[in-house]
Amino acid sequence: MPDLSYKKTIIDIWNKYERFWLFLIAILVLIIGYLLVLNKQLANYNESRQVVAGLQEKISIAKFQLNESQRNASQIVELTTEEKRLLSLVLPPAPDTPSMIVHFTNLAKRAGFVVSNLSFSDSVNVLPNSSATAAGVQKMMIKLQLAGGDYDSFKLFLSFLEKSAIIADINSISVTDDGKSYNISLVTYYRP
Repeated sequence: MPDLSYKKTIIDIWNKYERFWLFLIAILVLIIGYLLVLNKQLANYNESRQVVAGLQEKISIAKFQLNESQRNASQIVELTTEEKRLLSLVLPPAPDTPSMIVHFTNLAKRAGFVVSNLSFSDSVNVLPNSSATAAGVQKMMIKLQLAGGDYDSFKLFLSFLEKSAIIADINSISVTDDGKSYNISLVTYYRP
């Protein structure tokens, strides 16, 4: 018959230290519960706190930017009549052919040319699917024939045209064989 004395010894030790063993089992259950359940919840809670802290920082930055924008808005200066006139030259409400005649003639004269011919074509819509059409921008073709001057004068005229207050894109350029006459086709824009 097998020896059962060790079982009796174990039962005696259990009965003698029952409270200790129950306490030890309870501690083990708490540790296992913490590791399996609470640890994940605490990690989620800490992560949520970090997200909230980041959002609060973004809110404070946005409030600062809003306050700066409001402060800057109060410092915006009204445009003078001259500044408004210059802005209307950039994209006028209608083609201002007299002003363009004077403007391009003065540019040519400053560069050492004489305008021998200047013509305007009818205004047409800018490219049909462009964003400019949505803004209602129209274009007008201008053909200039410049006489006199040389290549350096022509480069000077182009630099004046580039710095001009009137927006003009060069569509084409042709030069006569003797190099004394230049034909330029420009596109200018306006917003009706």
